[in-house]
Amino acid sequence: MSTAITVKNISKTFHEDDGASTVALRNISLSITTGEFFVILGPSGSGKSTLLRIMSELETSNKGSVIWNDPLAARSLGEGRAFVFQQFALLPWLTVFENVSLGLLSMKLAKAEIAKRVTNRLRLLGLQKFAKHYPRELSGGMKQRVGFARALVINPKVLFLDEPFSELDTFTAEALRKELIALWEKEKFTVVMVTHNVDEAIELADRVTVLTTRPGTVEAIVPITLPRPRSMRSPEVFDLHDEITNLVKP
Repeated sequence: MSTAITVKNISKTFHEDDGASTVALRNISLSITTGEFFVILGPSGSGKSTLLRIMSELETSNKGSVIWNDPLAARSLGEGRAFVFQQFALLPWLTVFENVSLGLLSMKLAKAEIAKRVTNRLRLLGLQKFAKHYPRELSGGMKQRVGFARALVINPKVLFLDEPFSELDTFTAEALRKELIALWEKEKFTVVMVTHNVDEAIELADRVTVLTTRPGTVEAIVPITLPRPRSMRSPEVFDLHDEITNLVKP
């Protein structure tokens, strides 16, 4: 299979106004396969979200490079790739339909094409009845569905996810994870996701990269070869949970 993203020797240091500095990441190198569901896991402060933002080019590194091997994916956020944030990040003065359509405005599509794409994504994520609602009228789970719809409406080659289920209750998060996997299996976009939840990583990932404590480096890369849908109470899952938990050093 082809490579979607290559990360070479990424390092990141944050410099404070008082002259202090914090090394967040040190010499991170990764290779992510096209169509892979790739999860980044690590203890708090390991630089997981910083690495994700560097990979998506929302943030720059002090050293190293991110190489895009697919020219379509190499386009800027909002074109070849999309980002779903931990916080819902919806514009409160826009309806659900208008929030989802934001990702298409820069693509110079006809109004009819925009309406078609938005309506399709709303339908796939169970939002069609809420198209005219405003964010204040939605539950947390519905708001995050809107976030996913806004990201997926551009048909991205790569989808970046920064702890997208962490603000949701257990049952809502479980349902949304299942819907995400169903869409991913159907459309086979590449996913790079950050999480602090070991069970979530095992349920979703093809491979899990475990980062060390700050400064974050790659502790291990663990393949998850169990067939989907995965039984989260199977002996194989319990063994993987123990293996990955032991790697995540606080």
